[in-house]
Amino acid sequence: MKELKDFSCPFGSHSTIPRELLSDESLDFTRVFTERDEIAKLAIKLQEMHQSGFATLPSCCTLEIEAYGGTIEIPADVVGPKLSSFTYTKEEDIERIIHATDFTARQKENFAAIRLLHEQGKKVCFNITGPLTVLNGLMELGLVFRIMRKQNKKLEIFFQNHIISLMKI
Repeated sequence: MKELKDFSCPFGSHSTIPRELLSDESLDFTRVFTERDEIAKLAIKLQEMHQSGFATLPSCCTLEIEAYGGTIEIPADVVGPKLSSFTYTKEEDIERIIHATDFTARQKENFAAIRLLHEQGKKVCFNITGPLTVLNGLMELGLVFRIMRKQNKKLEIFFQNHIISLMKI
């Protein structure tokens, strides 16, 4: 039997908030994932800390999962949004996911933060999540595979709609 090893993402240090910033009193971590000014402020601090050419937004897959109706919470005791539960539990739920196309308030604030950073002359980098990752945040993976097998045309529609929604950014 092969030994399983932890995968270390090469971009991990840029996608998480370093401990040093957690004690930075100029950042309000209750608002850093929901309000454009705080999002932009953290992106600049991350850029300075990593000495990067890009201001990286502190967003993750929860931003897109939420747009498709996912249940996301932003707890005060941990840094970052997290998935609280699977929103969809039946194969028929793919119909509701296919037609979810509106941007959420949190997405709009992230887009506004991008504009703020761009106006300051910053090059901006942000996370875009693929459709399978989004689906896995909305429902159990076994259900995703069942839908792939039984309703692959509907899944193709979801993939196409997901790509179109990303292009609206």
